[in-house]
Amino acid sequence: MAAGKSALRMAGTGALALLALAGCKREEITEYTIPKETYSASAAAMPAGHPPQHAPIHWALPAGWKEVPASGMRVASFTVPGENGQSADVSIVPLPSSASDELTNVNRWRNELGLGPITAELVAASGQDVTVCDAQGRLFDIAGEQPDSQKQYVERTLAAMAEHGGQMWFFKMRGPDALVAGEKQRFIAFLNSIDFHADSAAHEPTTAANPSSNASSAGSGRLPGGSPQWQVPEGWEAEQPGMMVLVAFRAGGAQVTVSPPFGSDFGGLRANLNRWRGQVGLPPVAEADLPQQTAKLDLGGTEAIVADMTGKDLQNGGSARQIVVVVPQGGQTWFYKIKGDEASVSAQKEAFLAFIKSAKYP
Repeated sequence: MAAGKSALRMAGTGALALLALAGCKREEITEYTIPKETYSASAAAMPAGHPPQHAPIHWALPAGWKEVPASGMRVASFTVPGENGQSADVSIVPLPSSASDELTNVNRWRNELGLGPITAELVAASGQDVTVCDAQGRLFDIAGEQPDSQKQYVERTLAAMAEHGGQMWFFKMRGPDALVAGEKQRFIAFLNSIDFHADSAAHEPTTAANPSSNASSAGSGRLPGGSPQWQVPEGWEAEQPGMMVLVAFRAGGAQVTVSPPFGSDFGGLRANLNRWRGQVGLPPVAEADLPQQTAKLDLGGTEAIVADMTGKDLQNGGSARQIVVVVPQGGQTWFYKIKGDEASVSAQKEAFLAFIKSAKYP
């Protein structure tokens, strides 16, 4: 854990160390260009061999719920009003079937509420069966214990997952504890109303793949203005990108990914940092801790944010490290990530930073 803390505390002079790493002893590099005529974010978001679109989805909207514009990975978003101006957020997100691990997902949702991880046995006992279209899904009801530092209330999450058409569909409600608990039965009724059949008479939403949607959001179609170019370090091997990944590489024992760009509103640094920390078994941090848990990286007029996290692999208990670099560019936000065991990521850190610095955006 001490190693993890030292890796994370990179503010101030630590940022200069990052720049020094990126500028010395570079490996040989080759030019890598994404052919813009072959890329579409919807296609890159799907697993290999899958059609570049998700199934039609319909629902019966509970009274009082309001549909709002979807963004990022969502195909639909809703808000549920409560008392005193409070509200709960509801989302629908399709991911590859490989995202079906209940233990990983439940512990991620627990981390979002400031809760620690639980065992696979407790996860199995805590879920309940629900019906989503013609599939059996699992619903998890997770209540927080302490108010969020930015909010004056304890939060609660209802999250369901069900497989359909080779994808894992996630349905999630998060908001004030009492409000979400009071909406549970209507949330279940909402799940029961889901229909993936094209000829359904129920409501069909506007999805993120619709050309009229926000073009700056991932999943919203072809990248405006074309794709970036990078110089890829020698020895890195291109891999098939998965869901919400633009390009992927195998770098020794580590994996490097670049996500399609999000709009400037990508959910906030703290929320994302805590999600990344949860992926390596680290506890969430408060807003006031962000300067100590991140560093800045000068990319020649653009200031990127670096989060370096060392923890454990949630699957095998071994060492795990990931470095995420958040790059604002032209009103969009790019996410670069390298992850693997601690030794593999350390060996590739210099090449990873050089790769990011080589990016030429259209």
